[in-house]
Amino acid sequence: MLRKRYGFAWHNDHLSYAEVTGPDGHTHNAGVALPVPCDRDVLEMMVERVNKVQEIVPVPFLLENSVYFVLFGDQDMTETQFLNELTEQTGCGLLLDIHNLYANARNHKFDAFEYLNELDLTKVVETHIAGGSEFAGMYTDSHSGPCPQAVWDLLEAVASRAPGLRAITFEFHDSYYPLLGPSGIREQLQRAQTIFARHRESSLESTSIPARTV
Repeated sequence: MLRKRYGFAWHNDHLSYAEVTGPDGHTHNAGVALPVPCDRDVLEMMVERVNKVQEIVPVPFLLENSVYFVLFGDQDMTETQFLNELTEQTGCGLLLDIHNLYANARNHKFDAFEYLNELDLTKVVETHIAGGSEFAGMYTDSHSGPCPQAVWDLLEAVASRAPGLRAITFEFHDSYYPLLGPSGIREQLQRAQTIFARHRESSLESTSIPARTV
């Protein structure tokens, strides 16, 4: 198994889907990862599937919040309520993609810091940060360059309040490498490492999951 070969401390997947079965009984693939609606029946399905994954792979399992550009109408709960319920019922952790959160807050005009106030940050084990770009009137999660200042501010808030945080990953698409260059990538990593180190000592005291910075 990959677990035995690589000895990873945790693993994760996006909280999303790409296929649906239509009224004709045929499977339709969207070709992209789509966020799940925050409904009770979806929660029940996710709890069952997460528990199954955790039975098969005996290391911590994390789910990652998605970026979304269209809102589902009439959902049973908010995204933070859904994530809190899912982690509470299964014991899984969270990979909090801070840039996804920033993009959603920017596009849909809500307060990202209030989102963090509502989310159980004790479940966060890893975070993702990135840069994005404007396209067709929307701010996209394009991983196109350095992080906006607002993303760093959100990371600081998460790192100070997430006792189980063990990794910060800076994401960028290789097509944007010329924009960043080695020095630009190094600057982003060093800034993330500085934030991580500032809050690491108290974090390490709260959990046995090994620390790493990416």
